[in-house]
Amino acid sequence: GERTDHPALQMLHVQRRMHTGICDLINKVFYGGKLKSESAPKNSTNLWPLSGEPTAFVVLLPEDGSKVEQTPSASRLNRVSAQLVASLACRLLQEDSDAIVGIIAPYRAQVTLIRRLLRERGPEKDQARRIRLGTVHAFQGSEADVIIWDLVETRDHKIGRLYHKDAGDRLSNVAISRAQGKLILVGDPEAFFLAPGQESVGKLRGIFTLNFLRESPRVIRATELETMFVGAASAH
Repeated sequence: GERTDHPALQMLHVQRRMHTGICDLINKVFYGGKLKSESAPKNSTNLWPLSGEPTAFVVLLPEDGSKVEQTPSASRLNRVSAQLVASLACRLLQEDSDAIVGIIAPYRAQVTLIRRLLRERGPEKDQARRIRLGTVHAFQGSEADVIIWDLVETRDHKIGRLYHKDAGDRLSNVAISRAQGKLILVGDPEAFFLAPGQESVGKLRGIFTLNFLRESPRVIRATELETMFVGAASAH
């Protein structure tokens, strides 16, 4: 048979784009652990929240007011997670004057809502220019220092088809691998284990189980962030 130890083929298994800690999320689940990382340290890893952690899961629960709404166009949105994501993005832009901040939401209605919220908050032009916002399709082939992935779903609403099987695996792989230094997930991790339709979710459940159990240092409640927002606002 063909020999597969050709150096060019070996190179395909080395990734230099994302922080090793981000690569680890998808490596085992999507690539059987075959991807090797050789990435220089990224400044954006040190950004808030959880400075120094390449991945952070901001847990937003139904009791925090998080809920999914179906739109007439058969899309869906979550007003509370959109607000939180817009706040996170604005804070990150202020914190690092160079970082490109990407925001990925699976649903067009959510992207539209976040865009409106960002316009209302009106980050300065030079800051606003550093935001990339769209569905996962808009991000294929591009990357950002920080990616905020708005999961949208909650445990008490049927999981959207975009998260089912192959489509969901593609969404997860692209959303995670666009982040170079920091990946921030926002949403209800239990949705993918408890909500109707969760049995159709592919590899995302494995990613959550391996990396974002409640006691993980990478998990923080959105309610703990609010206090940081208040602190940040009064500090200026």
